[in-house]
Amino acid sequence: MEVNPLLTKSLVAIASVAAPCEGAFGVASAQIPKVPPTDIDLKAAYCIRLEQIRLADMSAAAAIADNPVLDESDRLDMKRINDDLIHQLSDRLNRLQTYLLPRLKYLDSLGLSGAVKRGDIDAEQYNQLVKTCRSNCETRSEGFGKCMTPCVEGELKTRTDQCANLTWLPF
Repeated sequence: MEVNPLLTKSLVAIASVAAPCEGAFGVASAQIPKVPPTDIDLKAAYCIRLEQIRLADMSAAAAIADNPVLDESDRLDMKRINDDLIHQLSDRLNRLQTYLLPRLKYLDSLGLSGAVKRGDIDAEQYNQLVKTCRSNCETRSEGFGKCMTPCVEGELKTRTDQCANLTWLPF
């Protein structure tokens, strides 16, 4: 599944302005009255940005699977896992875009801009948290997995995890 380039451009445009832009989506704002985004619209904008970042991170990590230092079996396992994760992320991103794209021209962009920015901030903070936890847990005697899980738990993980389960989308 591919990332919809029109939505990506639209979300970048939304994130780069602090107020609605006339014509940002090819329609003058005087032609279509703008309405405030719903909670679902805001969550979708937030999750689109978060999933875009995750997909880019996973795509970059996929290159590691081609590392000739790893033995063939490990490379194949790593490639399969990465491919599965990339497919899941792409599928979620596609669902989110399918929901939000048709609605963009009717929505006030200020709230969406905030949601996209929050996605950027949360992705950065979560990546930093994981790095810190990984560093702290590598030397722990109780085992890496037992250390990592409670380390990353909290409000930030709860907020970002909502993007992995899209049961809140209407379709």
